[in-house]
Amino acid sequence: MGIEKTTSLIRTKCWFPHLHALVDKTVRSCIACQSNTPETRAMAPLQMSQLPRSVWTELVAHFAGPMPDGSYLLIIVDEYSRFPVVEIIHSTLADTVIAAFEKVFAMLENIELLKTDNGPPWTSNKWREYATCRGFRHRRITPSWPRADAIAEREVRTIMKAVRSAAAEKKNWKSQLNTFLGSYRNTPHSTTNKTPAECIFGRKLRTRLPAGLELSGWGEGG
Repeated sequence: MGIEKTTSLIRTKCWFPHLHALVDKTVRSCIACQSNTPETRAMAPLQMSQLPRSVWTELVAHFAGPMPDGSYLLIIVDEYSRFPVVEIIHSTLADTVIAAFEKVFAMLENIELLKTDNGPPWTSNKWREYATCRGFRHRRITPSWPRADAIAEREVRTIMKAVRSAAAEKKNWKSQLNTFLGSYRNTPHSTTNKTPAECIFGRKLRTRLPAGLELSGWGEGG
């Protein structure tokens, strides 16, 4: 997830001398990560949209793929918490995508607004009928202007970096994707200063990182 997010994740559980320097060295020496990190270019700043009033009311969705096995990733992100949900699907037909959304809504309730690009199945009559039936508004971004869907585009790049890094290390990409999502959901986000999981569920989740070390008296000031 990069130097800053990895450091932020570790600091939610513990602190030790030279933490940031060690993270920096580890991340920069990871060949799989470095080979899949795109070069950043300066661009004119966007007019930022207003943060939604609460969690899980406004989502963005995007497709990624095809994956090594021919499947696709349906990436859904809550704009408030930045909580990502990824469903592996085998086609981008409306019926398949609707079934995936039904699974997500069954876990995390209905929404008010969904933003997508203009590709299939978002322009189909079947999807329009589904949105009406479910009671949420569907808004498509300006055609040929992907930066208008910046949150989804950013999440796609981040998640696909994890998938490509798994391939570079000859690891199972599905297993590594789940590992990455677990870490990402439990890392404080710069927008909210809370983890996406904490925003969604109202509590900090247990992870593989040791709990309780923050109570031992060690800290950056101690």
